[in-house]
Amino acid sequence: MSIEGIRFGVYAATFGPDPRHAARAARETGFAGLQFDARAPGLDITELTASGRREFRHVLTAQDAQLIGLRADVGPAGLGPGADVDRAISRLDKVMEAAAGLGSPLVCVELGPLPPAPVVEAERPAVTPLQAGLILLPESAAPPPPPKPAAPPPDPAFVDQVNGGARRARASCRPIQRGARISIRIVVIRFVGTGTATGGLPMVRRGPRPGRAAAG
Repeated sequence: MSIEGIRFGVYAATFGPDPRHAARAARETGFAGLQFDARAPGLDITELTASGRREFRHVLTAQDAQLIGLRADVGPAGLGPGADVDRAISRLDKVMEAAAGLGSPLVCVELGPLPPAPVVEAERPAVTPLQAGLILLPESAAPPPPPKPAAPPPDPAFVDQVNGGARRARASCRPIQRGARISIRIVVIRFVGTGTATGGLPMVRRGPRPGRAAAG
């Protein structure tokens, strides 16, 4: 950043209460502008008349100095509790009127200690389970019903016994009538969950009536 064209100002009371001496000393030390107290023991700028303001500007321009601002102080109490706020604001109004009459672009005000700002408790944001680092487990579904017990296999000894009785029954069959035959069919034995066997009795199928030829 180039510093060409930047000019510096100084507080006029640094060189004393006399505006003429302050303007001359500021020019000699290389300062281009001055800031004055709006109310000082030797000069109250807010009480200057129109002719007094013209004379004040002439003192500065004679030394090629610029008025860069006025400085005001509202008192040690500032605008806090116990201060005469109406009086302080009235004094500031006069300072701003004087600054406008002198063409000052700036007014610096010392407000003193300010009252503390009200404490507003910030609303705490809601913390999600993810931010809290919790592990969310999915809800477990209802357990499936237990499987039904498989039907036990038939007893081999009992099956052999039934098959043997069926063979003997076939061997002892005799024709009831001429040309008739008997066929024995064993109904399949099944077992229920209790383990007991149920079955059908041997079914006797009679041959054709007398006078008809037997098939096969």
